[in-house]
Amino acid sequence: LTRSVRDLDDLLKVFDKRNIHFRSVTEAFDTTTASGRLFIRMIGEIAQWERETIGERSAMGKAKRVSTGQWPGGSAPFGYLSVPTEEVRGNRQVRKLIPDPAKGHILREIYEKYVGGWGVRKLTVWLNGLGIRSTNGKRFSSTAVTVMLRNPTYTGVVLKGVKASRLKRNPELVERIPGNHEPLITVDLFNRVRDTLTRRNNLAPRLSTGVNLLSGIAVCGQCGGKIHIGRKSVKQGGNRYYRCVNYATGFGCGDPPLISVSADAVEEALIAALQRLAQPEQFAKLYRAVSEELMSQSCVPPAEHARLKEEL
Repeated sequence: LTRSVRDLDDLLKVFDKRNIHFRSVTEAFDTTTASGRLFIRMIGEIAQWERETIGERSAMGKAKRVSTGQWPGGSAPFGYLSVPTEEVRGNRQVRKLIPDPAKGHILREIYEKYVGGWGVRKLTVWLNGLGIRSTNGKRFSSTAVTVMLRNPTYTGVVLKGVKASRLKRNPELVERIPGNHEPLITVDLFNRVRDTLTRRNNLAPRLSTGVNLLSGIAVCGQCGGKIHIGRKSVKQGGNRYYRCVNYATGFGCGDPPLISVSADAVEEALIAALQRLAQPEQFAKLYRAVSEELMSQSCVPPAEHARLKEEL
C-alpha cells in the first residue's frame, strides 16, 4: 500500500473516518481490530526501513561508480549512447557512455554556434527545424538547450552528487572526476560557453517585476501556448509586451497573434471588454451561452440532468 509510515497513518485515518476497513489477502492483518492496526503499523515501519536501506545502498554504489570514473546510470546526455559492458554488478550489467555517431557532431555544433553568437532560442529553433529530438524523444525547449550548454560531462568527466540540470548555482563547487568516456568537446570550448552564459545572464533583467493582468491566464490564439510577458530595452521605450512562449522557444507557432504586442494595449482592451460584460443583460446572455455549451458537451441525458437539478 505504501512504504511511508506517515502516509500509512494518514491513509488509515482517512479510512477510519469513512468507515472503510483494509484487509489483505496475502498478509495476516485486519484494520477492523486493534491488534490488526498495530500489526499493519509494524509492517509499515519495516517497509520504510527497507526502502531507506535500498536507497542508501544505491547511493553508495552510485558514488563508488562515480569515484572510479564510471557512468553512474540514468539517461545518457544528448550526444551519447548508454551501452552495456561485460562487467556485471548485482545481477546488472555495468553501462558506459559512447559517442552517438548520429548526434555527437550536432552537440559540438551547438557549442560552436553559441560561442559564435547564436542565442539559446535560435539554437532551439534550429534543432527543432532539423527534426532532432532530445534523449526523451521530445522536441527541444530553451531550458533543455541551456542544460546541455552547462553540462561538463561532454568534456569527459562525471559529476559527483549533482545532476547536470542543477549546475547553475555554484558550478565551481561541483566535484568533477575524470570519466571513462570519450569527450565530445574540449575543456577550452566548454569554458568559453560557460563564460558567455554567465556574461549574458548578468545583463540587465528584461522581465517586469510588476503585476501583469494576464500572467498565467492568457494563451496564444494560434497554438494554445502560454503567453510570455517581457519588457523592451530602454532604447526601445521600456514598455511591457506579450508574446507566445511557443514562438519564443521555437516550438513551431507559425504566425501567433501576439508576436510582440503592447501589454498596456492588450490589458486596456481586456478591461473594456469586462466592463461591457458587467452589464446585467450582457452577463445573462453570456451565462446562457456558456451553460448551453456545457450542456452540449455533457454526457448526461437532458432528462437525467433535469432530475439531478431538481434533486439538488
